[in-house]
Amino acid sequence: MQLKKAISAGIYGTTAMTAFSYALSVRKKSDFREPALLGKILHRNGLKKPAAKISGWLVHYAVGFLFTLAYDAIWRKKNIRIVPSGIVMGGICGLIGVAVWKATFRLQAVPPLINYKKFYRQLIIAHLVFGYFSALGYKAQPKALPPAKEKDPS
Repeated sequence: MQLKKAISAGIYGTTAMTAFSYALSVRKKSDFREPALLGKILHRNGLKKPAAKISGWLVHYAVGFLFTLAYDAIWRKKNIRIVPSGIVMGGICGLIGVAVWKATFRLQAVPPLINYKKFYRQLIIAHLVFGYFSALGYKAQPKALPPAKEKDPS
């Protein structure tokens, strides 16, 4: 694992995805802000509002980092082009994200009042953005150097 590359990819991808979701929320006058929705859910489940808001952001970035760890494992083992495969993996993660969000909303006593169909649609597109920018963030980091060999004392 190339932890620095995976962290960089996670930051690039999650930040770009979040910016996309926030911008689309304004443009479409709908709530697609994943960290804010996570915060609302956490608050409704007992966390105080400031802690819930921060936790929503932390969970959002943690999930992005977990996705990029999986990307890293694939990119290191397979001889595939990083950017196109990042977009494909972003689409797959989008489908996973839809399933997780659907389950999360179903488990809530009082789920957020949003247009779920629009939310899920934008979530898949947002994950394509995530995959693309994760790939760019991954490529932007130099390759890790192999560990230095110890000198033979003789």
